[in-house]
Amino acid sequence: MQKNTTVEKQCSTCRRILPISKFRRYKHQSGDSGYRGSCRECESKQNLERYQRQIAQSNIEKKMECTTCKQILPISKFRRYKNRSESIGHRGSCIECEREQNRKRHQQKKTQSAIDNDEKPDIFRVRDCYKKVKGG
Repeated sequence: MQKNTTVEKQCSTCRRILPISKFRRYKHQSGDSGYRGSCRECESKQNLERYQRQIAQSNIEKKMECTTCKQILPISKFRRYKNRSESIGHRGSCIECEREQNRKRHQQKKTQSAIDNDEKPDIFRVRDCYKKVKGG
C-alpha cells in the first residue's frame, strides 16, 4: 500500500509552506544532499536583484587623481596603457596634463634646435640647407 502524502517545506524567505518540488536540490561535497532553504521563485528574485546591483555598481564611474595637477577626475579622462589589465592600465597624468607636457617638450626641442643652428658656423648651415634641398 502506497501513501499519498506530499512532503512540504517552509520557504525561509517568503515563509510560505510549499511542496518540496518547489525547492531546488543541492548536494554537498561531503555527500550529504537536501533541498535549499528558499523556494525557486524567491531564489529567482534574489538572483535578479543581485544581478541588477552588480550592473549598477559597474556603471559607477571610477575616479583617479592626476599626478601632475592633483585633481580627482573620472577614469575616462586618463589614457590607458596598451595590453594591461584595468587595475594598472591607466597613466598617472590626465589627458590635458599630458598634452601640456607634450607642448612644452615640443617647444623646448624647437628652441634647442634654433640654438643649435645659431651656434653652427655658416658653412655647416649652408651644408644642412643643401642637404634638405637636395633630399639627402
